[in-house]
Parts: sequence; structure tokens; C-alpha cells
Amino acid sequence: MIRPTLAELSLYPNIKHGEFTSQDEFLDNCQKQTSNLLAYEARRSFALTLSALFERQLRVWARVLFPKEERIRDGSMKFEKLLTKAGNHREIDLAAASSR
Repeated sequence: MIRPTLAELSLYPNIKHGEFTSQDEFLDNCQKQTSNLLAYEARRSFALTLSALFERQLRVWARVLFPKEERIRDGSMKFEKLLTKAGNHREIDLAAASSR
């Protein structure tokens, strides 16, 4: 759903500022600017949604992977620590994955 939606949202690099020679030029520029703003908001919304879903899934994994005593001892585990421990448990090199 995300990829097709983002592919349909056009980005226009040449947005004009200032005075316009005609109303059609002005309206065309408004359409381009609105399209750019919509594409920006869609990308931001998808990123925030995916981030929240990932964090929620990570917490589900934590309940399965780590005993309650360990979670309590570590203060309900901060996100970075939880991510590192889950990555280590699954033998994922997070440093290499983040550099891609």
C-alpha cells in the first residue's frame, strides 16, 4: 500500500515564488506546491506509522525473548537497549544493517 501510494504522489522541483504572469500560471504553481506538501505529509505519516508499528512489535518480542525479572531489573528496558538485545538474540548485526 505504501509504495504504490508514494509512487503516485508527484514531486515538483521548480516551485515559483513571487509574481506570476497569468492566473493559469499561478494556479498551476499552486497545484504543484499542494502536491509537494501532500507528498511530504504522506511520507511523514507513513514513517511515523511504521516506526510505531516496529516499536510495538519490538516490545512484543521483548516479552517473549526476555524474562520478566530481566525486564523489571532493567527498568522496563529502554528502547535502544531493547533493540540491541533483540538484535543480538537474533544474531543481527545492527551496525551493518543501519549503514545500508
